[in-house]
Amino acid sequence: MISFYQQNLETHQATINRLKRKIGFTSLFRLLSFLLALVTFYLLFEINIFIAVFGLVFFLGALIFFVKRYAALQEQKKFYENLVNINQQEIDACNWKWFSFETGKEFIKPQHNYSGDLDVFGEGSLFQFLNRTNTFDGKKTLASWLNDSFLLSSQLKKRQEVIKELSSKVEFRQNFSANAKMFEENQDEKKKILNWIGNDDSGSLSIYKKYLRFILPALNIVLIFLASFGLVMWNVPILIFLICLGIISSTMKKVNTVHSQISKSAEYIEMYQNLILQIEKQSFDGKYLNGILDVFKFTDDKKASKELKNLVKLVEAFDTRLNIYVAILLNGVFLWDYHCLAKLDKWKSQHGHNVEKWFKAIGEVDAYNSIANYAYNNQDNIYPDIDDSVVIDVDELAHPLIDPKVAVSNSYRMQKKGEVVIITGANMAGKSTFLRCLGINMLLAYIGAPVPAKNMKFTSFQLFTSMRTNDSLSKNESYFYAELKRLKQLLDEIKVDNHVFFLLDEILKGTNSTDKQNGSRIILERLIKLGATGIIATHDLELGKIEEAFPEYVKNMCFEIEIDDSEIRFDYKLKEGITQKMNATLLMKQMGIIE
Repeated sequence: MISFYQQNLETHQATINRLKRKIGFTSLFRLLSFLLALVTFYLLFEINIFIAVFGLVFFLGALIFFVKRYAALQEQKKFYENLVNINQQEIDACNWKWFSFETGKEFIKPQHNYSGDLDVFGEGSLFQFLNRTNTFDGKKTLASWLNDSFLLSSQLKKRQEVIKELSSKVEFRQNFSANAKMFEENQDEKKKILNWIGNDDSGSLSIYKKYLRFILPALNIVLIFLASFGLVMWNVPILIFLICLGIISSTMKKVNTVHSQISKSAEYIEMYQNLILQIEKQSFDGKYLNGILDVFKFTDDKKASKELKNLVKLVEAFDTRLNIYVAILLNGVFLWDYHCLAKLDKWKSQHGHNVEKWFKAIGEVDAYNSIANYAYNNQDNIYPDIDDSVVIDVDELAHPLIDPKVAVSNSYRMQKKGEVVIITGANMAGKSTFLRCLGINMLLAYIGAPVPAKNMKFTSFQLFTSMRTNDSLSKNESYFYAELKRLKQLLDEIKVDNHVFFLLDEILKGTNSTDKQNGSRIILERLIKLGATGIIATHDLELGKIEEAFPEYVKNMCFEIEIDDSEIRFDYKLKEGITQKMNATLLMKQMGIIE
């Protein structure tokens, strides 16, 4: 992967170097065109005025050409600079330096069923690890998938099909991202556009004004032409000019309302137009992916990108009124604002109902690109299968957020619903990491992503975790009370639907040992009676004895350690049975806390 991205980076850097040379020459020709326009006009003015004007117009035309050429080359250069940055970021990510990507901390929900415990959002989170989105809709879509993963598991094969196809289209994914990075997305602009779309009558003109916008300008142009040849007095076209301004002024509130909703949004619309154009240029095989993209298709000569480009032109035309002198001239002669309102209203009536769908589809593609990028970078990962004959069956499962060079994999199988596994082990033996490893890989599996394992089969369950309960001074809640609230939330969910897979880490830590032991046993028995399915990690060896009372529903497993004199060795491998060794006292001795 590193070699591939490095080659991409060098290719794009070479293109940037060529563009820089072209930009340098274009800048020189731009300056020469300007100078030649002035010199030609100055030297030829006294010889022949017509030749002088022709020379001036010719070189000014050349100047305009080189100005546009310069802007186009600068835009190309920025595009390839984005590609260089994208490939450099992927090189860093392959070297396990992926902390430059957005963390998604704005999507953290403290009371969410699992996201806080499984490091789904925030620094060093799964979101940050996966995220390659470049649009707000894409980021929001990816976050919603991670927060509601269980709801997506019914579409598993379809989602896997999309991810596999996009994974192979590296050039498309990178070009899509590079285009999205060309503009800085502004959510206020999106809100303005959607408000304009949602306001049905804000830009509508009355029937007589729709006709008036053609009649008065036509009359005005004819009168100006006649006045130029002295056939009518200039007072007449000036009067019509003032009447036009008066008519515009009478509806200025409506005009300003529409303009405020869509002004200066051309760049934002153009960003989406370019992204849709990228999609339209690409052919896709998967039915499910094509189903998502059908919203962009009309007929051969009508495409979403073309219609958005037309909207960009309309917005730019409407924005000419931002220059007060241009606005007075255009409105006085052409009733310019009315033409803009009418065309925008027509565009909205034809395509307004599709705009939000286009935004949503772009967000989905953006989010899928992130997961496809993860799949491409981890080609040794496997795509899990749904199998109703097991709760979960995995071989050599590793934590996706731990560097493979140091990650330890484990195999695990839970056969039937209603089974509860108690995992005991010493401090730092791997209990909590295993719970998070299992939970986060189930989440990845649900959304259609591959997982770091040799094999994985599962039945989809609603995930619920309790690992990092926090007290709250502002709510006057103790740690223990916060724990109880979390456990009640779990029990309430199971009562509604026991199709829940829970992961609990050292429950009732906030009370004394006797209460903890009794309370933990009562909660565990309650979960068993409710037919709950899941895993509890604990230091409390007494909980392991529950297997004797409920042998059909409870199973003991552990993470064992090896102690050789004063040395502790961890293998982080899951084994059957109850742990026999603890290490708290020895660790305190090693750290110099006790003698």
